[in-house]
Amino acid sequence: MKKMYICFWVTLFIVSGLFAQEWSEIQQIIASDGEYNDQFGNDVDISGDYAVVGSFYNADSTGAAYIYHRNGTLWEEQIKLTASDGSIGDFFGCAVSISGDFVVVGARGDDEELGAAYVFHRNGNFWDEQVKLIASDGEIGDKFGSPVCIDGDNILAGAFAENDYTGAAYVFYNTGTEWIEQVKLTASDGMPNDCFGISVSMDGEYLVIGAPFDDINSSCSGSAYIFHKNGTSWEEQSKVSYFDEDNFGPFATSVSISGDYLVCGALFDEGYCIASGSAYMFQRNGTTWIEHSKITSSVGSFFMFLDAQFF
Repeated sequence: MKKMYICFWVTLFIVSGLFAQEWSEIQQIIASDGEYNDQFGNDVDISGDYAVVGSFYNADSTGAAYIYHRNGTLWEEQIKLTASDGSIGDFFGCAVSISGDFVVVGARGDDEELGAAYVFHRNGNFWDEQVKLIASDGEIGDKFGSPVCIDGDNILAGAFAENDYTGAAYVFYNTGTEWIEQVKLTASDGMPNDCFGISVSMDGEYLVIGAPFDDINSSCSGSAYIFHKNGTSWEEQSKVSYFDEDNFGPFATSVSISGDYLVCGALFDEGYCIASGSAYMFQRNGTTWIEHSKITSSVGSFFMFLDAQFF
């Protein structure tokens, strides 16, 4: 299947004023050694004065990730991260996440698509590879590490191709001396080809996992599952989807959670025009997540971009 790529650089924006409604571009960043089709910017994350940018096609799909540090008003490239055991087809950098002094980088193609996630720790101006994470029950083709998210002492890594694409996600916990697998999460009603774990996000006691091809409303309409931490356990709390006749699916191809709010992307939804896409905002009310609003672009076009994770 043909792939279409649109990300070759990253542009940083800053909000103008405390209560301003507009964001101003402050800088465009590119890799210092970037080459054609590196896919720099395929995934990005930011934490404080540090940003991480994936480049999963770098070096013939071996992959890389770049750390940028803010110096005054400028963002400067600090280091290029690569896997110590990287090889062609690993797609290291397909997913990136940063929290404080830790960065996690996914490599969904590692070991015949068994997949892996690499944790780096900041030591001054250097980022040292600390550990390589794999699923305890992982199998070839699971694509573990396709999405990753780090939040404090927790790492969440998806494996959307696990069990005939039913999908799964794994939580790892930092004990202070090592990262250990805490739990494997699956959907209570998961079915083959749901792709549970193709998108993940975590914030404090809550995490969300997307299953964009779940058949909750119609074929491949998609859902997102919210889990809540209870002691040392993560319990499935709620399942959300769209209830919009204009949404053609898949829903929850991308997800993000912060506090009492959750946003889910709907790739082919009818916003500005057919298949221009939209995002749905949900708000937590006790143990229930209620659809709050639908977000669309004021301008758009009929353009369908599929993330490379789908292939």
